[in-house]
Amino acid sequence: MPYQYLEGLDYDAERAEELIAASEYGDASNLPPITITVSGYGNDIPGYLGAIIQE
Repeated sequence: MPYQYLEGLDYDAERAEELIAASEYGDASNLPPITITVSGYGNDIPGYLGAIIQE
């Protein structure tokens, strides 16, 4: 399978809140749980991801 470069999104918390408010959820507290899958056996999540989750 050929590699396809994916461009990331800029961090914009204010815009994210606007988009959530305009969605059917209306507020971040109404979002469904997020499931994170880490490849490999017994791997821990990366440090940067743990920091995001702690927020």
